[in-house]
Amino acid sequence: MDWPGPILTDSGGFQVMSLAKLREITEAGVTFRSHLDGSRHELTPERSIEIQNLLDADITMVLDECTPFPRDAGRGAKNPWSCPWPGPSARRARSRRGPGYGLFGIVQGSVYGDLRRRSATGLRDIGFDGYAVGGLAVGEGQETMFRVLDETVPELPENAPRYLMGVGKPADLRGAVMRGIDMFDCVLPTRSGRTAQAFTRRGTVNLRNARHLDDPRPLDAECPCPACTPLLPRLSPPPRPQRRDPRRHAVDPAQSALLR
Repeated sequence: MDWPGPILTDSGGFQVMSLAKLREITEAGVTFRSHLDGSRHELTPERSIEIQNLLDADITMVLDECTPFPRDAGRGAKNPWSCPWPGPSARRARSRRGPGYGLFGIVQGSVYGDLRRRSATGLRDIGFDGYAVGGLAVGEGQETMFRVLDETVPELPENAPRYLMGVGKPADLRGAVMRGIDMFDCVLPTRSGRTAQAFTRRGTVNLRNARHLDDPRPLDAECPCPACTPLLPRLSPPPRPQRRDPRRHAVDPAQSALLR
């Protein structure tokens, strides 16, 4: 990837949810059926960690089942909050542990506070370098997500990173940080860049709307970021706000290098 910074990888747990029609779950792991030729591919907790190790990830995640929404709290023994996979993942990962590497457990339990607490307690008993909160931002809404965080985060160790998976909207990030979350990952920033969607203090702006083509105003006249100011620095006079129309073209994939 030619990336000199740290790498965080996922375990395949999201695909356990997104490919629900093509998989079978057992206590040993999950078996996926190829949509191309029907071939079967088994993913165990140990194999998930092995693949992430081969990528030389700095932070690896245990194999889990990302919880869809809505979810019945009474679903049987295969509930992710009683999932047996974190233990084998931890045993496999500890054989590789060293300075600079970390293994995170993932709290599940849908929107039910008691199940979230049970999941967090089980992960704490195993012991991880960090703790993720998964199964949110899957349709439950911001108010419910914040309530779940209010019930979950206090159950996680204060001396370990706390990571909210799959959340990237500015208002969600702010609210989660206020509730004790330290880390995030999401496709939203890059997806928004590709689709010319800008987040401003006044709301979301779709720069592909025709009304922005000849609009001389910057996104935010008080903001000094590259998207709101000319791409080339000036010493004097101070940089003028960038017009919306050049920026509308700058988000075109053919010119995206300008913004990188």
